[in-house]
Amino acid sequence: MTQIEAINWLTTYADANIDPVLSPDELVQLVNRYKIGNDWVASTTFNGNYRIRVTSNNRLYRCIETGITGATQPSWPTLRASRVGYVVTDNTCYWQDEGDAPTDNYDLSGLAKAAWTLKAAKCVNDINTSDEWLQLELQQRHSHCVRMANTFMDMW
Repeated sequence: MTQIEAINWLTTYADANIDPVLSPDELVQLVNRYKIGNDWVASTTFNGNYRIRVTSNNRLYRCIETGITGATQPSWPTLRASRVGYVVTDNTCYWQDEGDAPTDNYDLSGLAKAAWTLKAAKCVNDINTSDEWLQLELQQRHSHCVRMANTFMDMW
């Protein structure tokens, strides 16, 4: 799934165009935050818990110690030799095998939960109001957003 496809998916599943609206910038930020496994990059500082997807063995690795990657990729274990918990040394960075890389590039459930949570935060201060002709139950928007957020679980 590409970033654009993830944004389109999120727009649909989080009713992003329905009040409270999520802006295009908010959608991009959410999608980027819930990407599973980015590409390995040479001579780069990676922080703990950063995840990369290694295509040569279709595995997901998590940085367990902040460090700087080498000028070239380390020797990743072959698919047969890969096992959960195995640690690969990459210059001063250490990568721990977390298992097979998921088929999706994004944690869609966590992404939807975060989007609904953001929508709930946008309307947390809504109050009910009425006059002699109209009654607005604006607090229901917040309750609805919270209920929707609770239907999704983070993958990680």
